Amino acid sequence: MDHLALVVYSGVFILLPLYCSAVLQLPKKILLEYKNDCLEYIKQKPVATKISLLDIKHSRLDTLNNYYYCIPVFGYILYLSKQQKKNDYQTTCFMIEITALALTFFLLDEYSSNAMEFIFHSAFFAGLLAIAVIDWRSKLIPDIISLPLLWLGLVNSTITASITAKMAIFGAITGYLFPWATAKMVCWWKKNQKGMGYGDFKMLAMLGAWFGPLGMLNCCIIASILFLSYFVVMMAFKKISRNSTVAFGPFLSIAAWINIHNEAAITILSNVLLKTP
Repeated sequence: MDHLALVVYSGVFILLPLYCSAVLQLPKKILLEYKNDCLEYIKQKPVATKISLLDIKHSRLDTLNNYYYCIPVFGYILYLSKQQKKNDYQTTCFMIEITALALTFFLLDEYSSNAMEFIFHSAFFAGLLAIAVIDWRSKLIPDIISLPLLWLGLVNSTITASITAKMAIFGAITGYLFPWATAKMVCWWKKNQKGMGYGDFKMLAMLGAWFGPLGMLNCCIIASILFLSYFVVMMAFKKISRNSTVAFGPFLSIAAWINIHNEAAITILSNVLLKTP
């Protein structure tokens, strides 16, 4: 166990700068592709700028030229000691690194006895963290993350005892279909006022593939409680208004972690629905 932990933490420390770069650069790359698609549609010349997802210089060094600043966690402390002005990239990377290390500790504690489950859940949590950061910053949930994780959840159902393949498929279908149908009805009723985006639907389908329909619905309840709590508090402090757009992906990511970390959380929905007076 000690040797496994050492290898895993070493790998995490090596890959974290690249992971942070990919998470922070991906929204820019997606928006640039959208812009070029629009320019091509109206027969104008596309923007020639290229964005590399694995260029740590853009996301970690910024105006600094010392690669010591790329060392996870310690690089941020070094940065604060040298720079008086805070940098949004550096702060975001620091938060990603702290969260990733905490998730690594959890994964080693939960899945160290099963290599396949450890690998699958590592990819799952890495994707959830990326979605939470990207959606919070850019109001985007990239298909390049959510769709592969959906398929990974379906494959995971064939090797794990926690969920059957049948329930995973049913969860993926219901995870997309019901929110999509609900959003369409609300959009029609409110005269084209939009609520959840299609990225949220795909993320719910992904959660359905991992947790099944009941687990996915449980994630929705937990995420909704967290979302409403955040919205009320921010409204009380006048940080946002009633018409403000708030990303739902981060709350779904937190709810998924709660759902998989604490087995008791899975009983929340059944307790609410089946509770007798």
